[in-house]
Amino acid sequence: MQQLRSTLPKNFEDLLADGDEAAVLAVFDTCEVNARGGYWKCTALGFATCPAVVARWLVDHGADVEAVDSGGMTPLHRHAGAWNGQPGLLLDLGANIESVNKQGETALHVAAGRHRVQTVRLLVERGANVSAEARRGLTPAATAVKLCENATIAETAEILEILVAAGAVLTEDLRADAARIGKQFEFHRDNFNQDSLPAADAGLQKIYELLKASPVQRRRMHDGSSNIVVTGSTWQDQHRELWDLLVPSQGAAATVQGEVIRITGRISDEIERNGGGNWDRDFQRMADALPEYLSSSTPLHAVDLKAARNATRLLKGRKRLAVDHPMLSEYAVRWVRENPQPIPLTTPKYRR
Repeated sequence: MQQLRSTLPKNFEDLLADGDEAAVLAVFDTCEVNARGGYWKCTALGFATCPAVVARWLVDHGADVEAVDSGGMTPLHRHAGAWNGQPGLLLDLGANIESVNKQGETALHVAAGRHRVQTVRLLVERGANVSAEARRGLTPAATAVKLCENATIAETAEILEILVAAGAVLTEDLRADAARIGKQFEFHRDNFNQDSLPAADAGLQKIYELLKASPVQRRRMHDGSSNIVVTGSTWQDQHRELWDLLVPSQGAAATVQGEVIRITGRISDEIERNGGGNWDRDFQRMADALPEYLSSSTPLHAVDLKAARNATRLLKGRKRLAVDHPMLSEYAVRWVRENPQPIPLTTPKYRR
C-alpha cells in the first residue's frame, strides 16, 4: 500500500486558483487529508480558496477541522480573517466557533481585527461570544477599535454596531482609541480619498457616539504667510504643536520650518519605533539636509550646529541607534522659534 505524503504539493495554491475541483481532489490520492502546505503550514481546510466540495470530502474522509497551523490558527481563524474566506462552511463542517489561537483570540476576534464586516455579522448570527476576552483582555469590539486605521473607519463603526446590538459592552478605556483614530483621520483628511471620505466621516462620528467620546477638532494648518507662533511650555510640546501646524499628511513641507520639524519627527519615529530598519539613502539625505536648514536665515548657535552635524553624520553608521535624536528635535524647535517668518522650501533631493 502506497504511503501517503504529509505535505501538500508546492503548486497546491495554484491548483486552488485554477478552480479545478477534480485536480484538487486528485492531490489526495497521494497526500493525507491532513497534509500541510503554504506559508503557515496549514491543512487544505485552512486555505480560503479551498472549494466547498473538496472541504466536505476532506471532512467526510477524516480531515481535522480543528487542525492548528504553524501560526497557531485553526482553519476557521484563517477563513474569518480572509476577505474571501468561507467561515460559514467551516462551521457547517463542525468547526468550534469558540476555538482560540495562540493569543487567545476566537474567530470573531480575528474577523473584527481584520474588519471583515460580513464575517463578523455571520459569526454573531451563528452564536459567537461577543464578550470573549483574548489573553490581553481584549474583546472583539476592543480588537476592532485598537486595530482601526483610516482605511477601516467605516468598517469599524459597522462592526461596533453589530457587536453592541448583540450585547457587547464598550468600555471607557476605548475612548482614548477614539481620540487616536480621530486625530489620525483629521491629520490626513485633506489627502483622504474623496470617494471614501463621506463613509469614513460618518463612520468616525458613529465611533465617537458609540464610545461616548468627544470628537477631535478638525486640523487647522498654518496659513503659510503669518509668523509661526507656538504656545507649548516645553520643546516637546512645541514640536508636537509645530508638527500639527506645519507638517502635511504626506510629502515634504511647504516651508523650511515645517521641514525641519518633519525631518526630526521622521528620524525619531524611525529609530524609536522601527529600530532604524527602514533607514535608506533617502532617510540619510533627509538627515544630511537638516544641518543645512538649521544654518540658514538666523542660524543655530555654532556649538549647537556642530552637534547637529555630528549627530547626522553618525546616522550613516552602525551607531545610528545611539544618536541623540531628541536633541535634533529640540534644535529644530529652537531654530523655528528664531525664524518665525515662513521660508518657502525648495524641492528637496529626497523623496521620503
